[in-house]
Amino acid sequence: MKIDVEGVEHIALAGLRQTLHSRPTLLLEVQGHEKFVACHTILATYGYRIYAIDDEALTLIPYDESGPQEWFARHVGARVLNYLCVTRDQHFALAERGIGRIRAMMR
Repeated sequence: MKIDVEGVEHIALAGLRQTLHSRPTLLLEVQGHEKFVACHTILATYGYRIYAIDDEALTLIPYDESGPQEWFARHVGARVLNYLCVTRDQHFALAERGIGRIRAMMR
């Protein structure tokens, strides 16, 4: 499920609470660390693992539980990134393989 709602991602996630119980994989665009913290708070409740998608380096940067504000400052900064939010290992593996294929095509 792709969520790109220009700054109100945390409100969209709050409205999806029933859907989040089924643990769909999410692609989420978040603008700013305050919004990231709000989204992280909701997603952590449902056991989501969050990875920033660095579209320049074509890598997934795992959220490392250092605290959402610190992690965001260290890995994201002023960039607007998409985030892969997963609870299922097989969905993460599919995303990694897809990014690997894109990386290979760009060589």
